[in-house]
Amino acid sequence: MKSVVLLLGALFISLCADAQSALVVHQKTGEKVYYAMSEKPYFVYSDKGVTIKTKKASVEYSFSKIAKLTFDDMANGIDVVSVADANVNIGEESIVITGLSAKESVCVYGVNGSLVNAFKADANGTAILEASALPSGMLVVKSKNVSFKYLKK
Repeated sequence: MKSVVLLLGALFISLCADAQSALVVHQKTGEKVYYAMSEKPYFVYSDKGVTIKTKKASVEYSFSKIAKLTFDDMANGIDVVSVADANVNIGEESIVITGLSAKESVCVYGVNGSLVNAFKADANGTAILEASALPSGMLVVKSKNVSFKYLKK
């Protein structure tokens, strides 16, 4: 069954890749996470959820937290920048980024480019961004080698 779902997901991505520029994960909290089709996202399913992998990133989602997956144009003009050698886990209350350098800064910017908040990775290279510390709206999360868009409702 999982292989059939995986095959259908891969087929759907390949059919939609030319027409749309982003895979969008709609979470039940109302938040959206965008993956540029140029990063060639693909799915890996497990009993607990789905991991969306790109050329340089791997993000895990629990089935209970995903409302739907869609393909959309990225009409707001902010391009999804790749995530290099890091893992991003987006939960209801926090975003956990692992694989960073020790004490690396992680900045959160609004759509207008203004700094909204800043966090630091711990000595192990893990940064935890509390969702309650972030304003609603489209945000860009960026560190030295990690960047992604995050929509908080």
